[in-house]
Amino acid sequence: MEELKSLGMGWQRDLKDGRDFGPGHIAVRELMERLGGHRSKLRRLPASIDLREYLPSPGDQGSLNSSTAFAVLALVAYFDARTTGCVLDASQLFLYQMALKVLRLTGNASVDLRTTFKALVRFGAPPETYWPYCVDRLALDPTDAFLFSFSREYQTIRYLRLEGAGGEETLRQVKSFLAAGFVVAFGFPAPSSLTAEADIGYRPSFDSIRGGQAVLAVGYDDSRRIASDRGALLFRGSWGTQWGEQGYGWLPYSYVTNQFAVDFWTALRPDWAESGFLNRPASNNFD
Repeated sequence: MEELKSLGMGWQRDLKDGRDFGPGHIAVRELMERLGGHRSKLRRLPASIDLREYLPSPGDQGSLNSSTAFAVLALVAYFDARTTGCVLDASQLFLYQMALKVLRLTGNASVDLRTTFKALVRFGAPPETYWPYCVDRLALDPTDAFLFSFSREYQTIRYLRLEGAGGEETLRQVKSFLAAGFVVAFGFPAPSSLTAEADIGYRPSFDSIRGGQAVLAVGYDDSRRIASDRGALLFRGSWGTQWGEQGYGWLPYSYVTNQFAVDFWTALRPDWAESGFLNRPASNNFD
């Protein structure tokens, strides 16, 4: 438990915004139509999905509240690796600082996922080697024009919100996207009972909140049991490989159905949609 005291967090819940794109929004519908497969409202989802093989080992955010930058760049890295075979190693620190800039915040502040996606599309993210991740570098302002010259490849990304009328519907939508080959960034309140174990229990009556954490859903398992809960999302964290299952953890479906885990986002880019490696999710929320 001692080693968990210095864990960074960093997720701030999104405010509602009617301008958010959903899967059926005109700005993304054409991209969705390019995906392989055929949508079916009746198709049964697999009992489990695991997309970890397309991602490198999880990084460690240290004491910075930069989890949204780690989650968003891991999402992009997954799609690049899955659809083009390219290995993305972009600067999490740069993206975190740009998200802070968009919100006009300074210091080690928390940010939301929407703003982090917005900052990525606007400013991009240079390779890690040009702006390496170091806690002490947070106070440095990345002003070199060269660091912003990598923005073009991110400008055509469309990030879309997955949100149903309630927690059960949101869970179904998230699972349908995972089963279609998408990964999904989201946030949840990390409980005070958090340990180094991969399974995070759902105990709202007993736990206080340690902080908000953004992670990347990379799968699910309907038969996974965590205490009395059955079914869990598999997520990629940013607390290093010493935490959980080599950096991955499990969050009970209860977090989603009871709307403790919220702000589910995924993304599309034309080359990802046209790759043939992603399918059309079996969801009826595209219209």
